[in-house]
Amino acid sequence: MSANHHMPVLTPVHTALHALAGEWRGREIMHPSPWDPVGGPADAHIVNRVVVGGLGVAQDYTQTRNGVASFFAHGLFRHDDSSGKYELHWVDSMGWPSKFTGALVDGVLTLTLQMPQGQMRATWDTRVPNQLSYRSEVSGDGAHWTPFMEGQYTRCAS
Repeated sequence: MSANHHMPVLTPVHTALHALAGEWRGREIMHPSPWDPVGGPADAHIVNRVVVGGLGVAQDYTQTRNGVASFFAHGLFRHDDSSGKYELHWVDSMGWPSKFTGALVDGVLTLTLQMPQGQMRATWDTRVPNQLSYRSEVSGDGAHWTPFMEGQYTRCAS
């Protein structure tokens, strides 16, 4: 590391992400979309770990439908001190490496992904203790949003 490079300092913008940490299980509803024309219910298992000295949260996600684990993902939530935005670096079993960006306000993290087809907006709500709510929506124009997926998760006992 060069002498002019500074090490990040752990601050409340980083520790705010720690509310996502833990093991979570819950029910999801997939809305019909180009990626999932039928939609339907699913179950999810999420393991979020505080990593890199508290500067980020790593996520391992598994979705099960009709008793079969059918979708997997790995993500890293972080705060980019240079831009002042939160980020989610995401790769999933559909082969998509993606970077979502946005803000965390009062326990609600809202991140947006630019895609060739438009945008996806993902929201995690950590305001209720031991509960995590998730919602994702898609938009072709950034003005009109259509639900893609909704999930309600409960923290597993440690």
